[in-house]
Amino acid sequence: MSHVTAVSFSPTGGSQKGALSIARELDPNCSFLDLTLQPPAAREPFGPTDLVVFGCPTYAGRLPNLLLNYLNTITGGGAYAIPIVTFGNRAFDNSLAELCSLLETHEFHTIAAAAYSCEHSFSTTLGGGRPDENDLKDAENFALSVFGKMVK
Repeated sequence: MSHVTAVSFSPTGGSQKGALSIARELDPNCSFLDLTLQPPAAREPFGPTDLVVFGCPTYAGRLPNLLLNYLNTITGGGAYAIPIVTFGNRAFDNSLAELCSLLETHEFHTIAAAAYSCEHSFSTTLGGGRPDENDLKDAENFALSVFGKMVK
């Protein structure tokens, strides 16, 4: 891998924390692309030497509709992907499978995937304070595990 990029859509910050934690563990000099307020108008396509960590929240078990328009315009160009979804301490249902499938359709190669609990977007008591220190440590350990498998 010549370059690691964290990409997230994260209205409450949980998905961003997870994606950045994993990406920074893999490459402390990783890039970050924030899709939260507005997707970029244009960007260079990813390529086969890129590793992209995608972080997205789960709403009612699915990826946010608002994000699908952007995700349907990206090109992986053979890049490796680590999709992660966050969920408000309830369930992530099909959102992770949906993100993996969408990325594979757009020429990314999924090498690992994860789901993390975070604070619910409608309540500070459901999953309050998550992702916490333990969750972020789990994300870092996950990244180290992925790295270990990549270099074998």
